[in-house]
Amino acid sequence: MSFTQEEFMRWWDLTCAAFKTAEMGDIDEAMSLYEQADRSTSHAKTPSALSILRHIPGELTVPQRIVSFPFNEDVVAMGALNIGEESDDARGMSPIKFSSERIRQNILGYLGNCTLGYHHNNIKKQMPHLMVIGTGRCGSVSLHRLLERSQYMSYHAYVLTVPNEVNTEYAACLCAGYHNDRVPKVWAKVRAAEWIGAISYDRPVAFMSHRDTVFAPVFAALHTQSKFIHLRRNPFDVFKSYVSKQQWGGAGRAQICPFNYRINGGFFFRMQNLDVPHEVAWYIRFTDDFCAAMGDVVGPERFLEVSSDKLFAQDKEEIERLKDFTECEIPLDEMIAHFAHKYNEKAHKDTGADLTKSIKIFEQAYESL
Repeated sequence: MSFTQEEFMRWWDLTCAAFKTAEMGDIDEAMSLYEQADRSTSHAKTPSALSILRHIPGELTVPQRIVSFPFNEDVVAMGALNIGEESDDARGMSPIKFSSERIRQNILGYLGNCTLGYHHNNIKKQMPHLMVIGTGRCGSVSLHRLLERSQYMSYHAYVLTVPNEVNTEYAACLCAGYHNDRVPKVWAKVRAAEWIGAISYDRPVAFMSHRDTVFAPVFAALHTQSKFIHLRRNPFDVFKSYVSKQQWGGAGRAQICPFNYRINGGFFFRMQNLDVPHEVAWYIRFTDDFCAAMGDVVGPERFLEVSSDKLFAQDKEEIERLKDFTECEIPLDEMIAHFAHKYNEKAHKDTGADLTKSIKIFEQAYESL
């Protein structure tokens, strides 16, 4: 199906207006705007009775689901939710520090103190939802294409997302042990309609975007039967894919990068502005430590590390582990055949640039962390 930029922007403007209006407390007008957005296109669905549950307590009377526009990695971040503040004032700032053990302790601290209000109450049934975490460039689109054929209501692209500054703030909170539900509540608002809709159909939801990785503790707090997959690829291949396909940085940055921060009268951060090899090395190390900590917290019955490399090598044992963990209803031979192809390769073509020097710098940076 095709759609024009004008169609997308009309829908996007109405959806953003609905969200902002609901946050200002005008629920009736917000529902009207969500309905207008829903009628403006056949490519996305934002039913008002479901969408409004991002903002207020309530429940659905009939099953409904959220449908985003077809997958596009150039996700538009919603400016109204940009609650982090990059600062030129470096006074009192500390560089972000992390270790798997430190993050593990702080995740446990968060789970013991979180209060997510009506988001808890709007979940009428606990189900074995799934969240795939990790870095980008690991094959999450291919896994999404598989799971959307299964019992899961799978999402890789979303109606709404939060800008990367919000992810950065929450990463700082988890590293510093600063427990504040303001940021988790923001993320819950932009995801709540998706999981409430899936539950209304008595189906578990699968969240597939690496952008949400750092919010895995929030997902675990809300969904007590949820499971997590760390989809991991060889770090050097991740780096080469990011750089050769020009998927790192820019206005649409989707990764957490090294930064200095302070949490005093608000959250303020300042990017360290390292070169790309050092940034990617840091991002991969941080993500690996975060995922390991998440696995330690929820335990092996709810956490599985899956090798992306083995999936695309059609390794029967690895795919069988994936099938057993997800209780996927697709026959094993069909799952194996599915990974004969990569579903996002053509979207981002290799530029053919010589990466010899960059790979050497990345290798040194990665090994030093």
